Amino acid sequence: VLIVSIAGTSIWNFYSLYMKENGASAGLVGFGLSFQGLCEIPLFYSSAIIIRKYGINKVLVVTVLVTFIRLVLYSIVKIPRVAISIELLHGISWSLYWVVCIEMVNKLVPSKWIATGQSILYAVYFGIGAVLGNFWAGFLYDRGFSISNLFLLNAGVILVALPFIFQ
Repeated sequence: VLIVSIAGTSIWNFYSLYMKENGASAGLVGFGLSFQGLCEIPLFYSSAIIIRKYGINKVLVVTVLVTFIRLVLYSIVKIPRVAISIELLHGISWSLYWVVCIEMVNKLVPSKWIATGQSILYAVYFGIGAVLGNFWAGFLYDRGFSISNLFLLNAGVILVALPFIFQ
């Protein structure tokens, strides 16, 4: 979760810079961010069915792989209107991923500690992961990395996370 958060934070907080770097208007950036939110709804709605059908471990691997693919696509696509289509992956790479993480905590933690387990999950993803991810992305951006290259490097970070998922 920590590694995925470090890499994924660049999507959350540097997407606007990526779009602007590639010539998007403020309106298109706003549309892209709104479209991300819309893409969450179907996956939040159907996540229980998907997890039940395919299993928690397979779904976790798929969501992390989709995050990797999403970052690679951002690094390749330089046309803002085409980049909007990448947002279709947001529901899988974020919504479904988050539900899987919550379900895993519920499975791994004794019932009397579930609230604590969920709090730790939240703190790791939105706390330390986001802090490190923003620091990492800002540090690299200040040193001349384009956002596209930053996304590609973070795709590599996601690959580092994959062996941990298979354990």
